[in-house]
Parts: sequence; structure tokens; C-alpha cells
Amino acid sequence: AQPELAHLHTKIGDGYSQQGLFDRSMVSHRKALGVYMIRYGPYSTFTATALNHFREAALKYGWSDKAVDEYCGVLEKSVLHEVNADMMLMQKNFDVAMREYGAALALEESSVVGRLQLPSASMYCKVGSLLADRDEFDGALPHFGKALGIYHSSSKGKSNHEVTNTSKLIRKLLHRQCKMKAHASNVNESVHTKA
Repeated sequence: AQPELAHLHTKIGDGYSQQGLFDRSMVSHRKALGVYMIRYGPYSTFTATALNHFREAALKYGWSDKAVDEYCGVLEKSVLHEVNADMMLMQKNFDVAMREYGAALALEESSVVGRLQLPSASMYCKVGSLLADRDEFDGALPHFGKALGIYHSSSKGKSNHEVTNTSKLIRKLLHRQCKMKAHASNVNESVHTKA
């Protein structure tokens, strides 16, 4: 992990904050936090600074001090699981990666505010995509559905490209799932007809 990437995420997060897009700022600062945790560990000043940037954006977004404190405790653990999952995925260790993503999402869901967060939505999409790539549609679709719900609630009625893109992705997956089921049904019928 390159510190320059974390610095870039921090700058993007600061830019979003200046525009009043604090939810997006939190996403960028969370990404910076992940890079710093990989590079320097959870106790470095870089990691602490990234967590503080996240905290400031969350407070400006309207979270209470109590909610921010509770979520930041969850966030550090969740990011570690997500970082481990990303590394396992790079090593093509799908099963361990899925367990780590599952642990990260469980932590996010244990927090009331975490369940409503864009970073959680991003992770739901990542897991949904991994499952869809393995044609595990019954597992993928609920993850995309959760992401869509978070994106929709964060848009506050405004047009949102994440809502549009996730909706399109769900439609494509449903279409692909139907085609696969129809193909499997045709194969079964032809096998029974030949017998």
C-alpha cells in the first residue's frame, strides 16, 4: 500500500467536506485509513490522523459524538478485516477473503450508524460482485439489495449514480440468473426426453 494513495484519498475527502458532501468525505477518509493501516499499522500517527478526519466528517454529517465514538471503535476493526480480505483476494484465496469480508460486514452491522454508511454499501457491492462472478446469485442479490438501500437512503431523494448503477447491476444479475435457470431447465428436459 502506497502512502501517496492514502494522501490522495485524504485530499479527496477534504474536497468533499468543503462541498458539504460529508458522507462521501467519510468514504474517502475510510479508504485512507485502510491504506495507512496496511502500511503503518493501527497505532501510527498517520492512522490516527485518518481516523480523526473521518470523525470530523461524521460530526459535520450530523452524527452525535456518542455515535461517532461507537462507530470509530467498530471502524478500526472492520477496516482490518476488509484489508485482510483484500489481501486474501489478491492471493486468490476466495474462501478466506469471504470470511474476512463477512467479519467486516458483521462489525459494520453491529453499529447502528454503520448499517447506514456508504462504506458498508461499497463492501456489500464488493461481496455481491465476488459471489456473482462465481454464479452464486442467491448470495449476491441480497448484498446488492443492502447496498442499494444504503445508497438510496444516503441520496435523500436526489439523483444518485450509485443508486442507478446498483439498480442496473441487480437487473443484469436477475436477467443472468433467469437465463442460467432456463438453460439448466432446457438441459434437464433434453436429458429426460432422451431417456
